[in-house]
Amino acid sequence: MFKTLTAGLMALTLTFTSATSVQAQGLTEEDVGKLIFGLLATAAIATAIKNNQDDRADRPNTHQPRVERRQPKPRGVIPERRNPRHERQPNRRNEARTVLPRACLDNFEGRFGTQRMLNRRCLTRNFAYANDLPRRCEVRVFTNRGPRNGFDPQCLRQQGYSISRR
Repeated sequence: MFKTLTAGLMALTLTFTSATSVQAQGLTEEDVGKLIFGLLATAAIATAIKNNQDDRADRPNTHQPRVERRQPKPRGVIPERRNPRHERQPNRRNEARTVLPRACLDNFEGRFGTQRMLNRRCLTRNFAYANDLPRRCEVRVFTNRGPRNGFDPQCLRQQGYSISRR
């Protein structure tokens, strides 16, 4: 489309320039203005045509109806029956991952008073999933006997962990 527009404009300019034979004179300000206006108009039309072609290429064809195919339901399949008693029982494996040993809960005297936390060393020895505990709950308390690493029990409760009653 752009090539045909350019060729047409070229043909028109050649016809009009060859038909009028004018003496070689300099261009006036009015002639220069008309020339610039014509070039700008030609560039604007060419840009509009180019944008229109790009929009058509990007847009999906809206004239064709959209067809959705549904999967047929299999025949002869009986849905699985559920026993409500089994659903109520908690999963023992997940419960073991979230119950922390009470023996690891200690009080530590720090600079800002007594702080309760789960001792990291005790957890690694007595809790199989100590490496899976969230890092954001890890705390460090500076005591008279040096720094102690552990986990904040309140933070662990918010993350879904509980402390055993024994």
